[in-house]
Order: sequence, then structure tokens, then C-alpha cells
Amino acid sequence: RFYHNALSLMTSKSCKAWMVTEGILKHWLLPKEGLNKNTVYENRSVGNSPELMPLDCSHNKYLHSCVNRHIICTTQLDK
Repeated sequence: RFYHNALSLMTSKSCKAWMVTEGILKHWLLPKEGLNKNTVYENRSVGNSPELMPLDCSHNKYLHSCVNRHIICTTQLDK
């Protein structure tokens, strides 16, 4: 199981080799045709930008707040 903060581990050479043997790497979105060749992004997966993923920025807090509100509102209801 991978966690978001483990991105550096997920992109290491040994982990990528393991993902190839397990058939996981083929499901990743990876640059093709040398798109990122000779850049700092070479051999990295695309989309490594949490600010572009709303759930990473603020929506997770919104989701947790909504659940907490529902719990508070329904705690005293008859079972």
C-alpha cells in the first residue's frame, strides 16, 4: 500500500523495478516518446503537483468537517 507522502519511494529505481514485475507500473501515467528527456522530471510520473488536486489542498478537510457535523447532528437520535 502506498501513501501520498511516499512519492519519493514510489519513484525509486528499485520500487519501479518491483512495480514492473508485479504489473503495477503499466497502470501509471508516464511520459512517452522522450517528452521529459533531459529535464528534472525525466522518468517521473505525471501529475505530481498536489496543488492541482483539490482533495489534497482543501476538500479532504471539507469532507472530514461534513462527516463530523453529521455525527454531531445525529448522535442524539433514537436508535
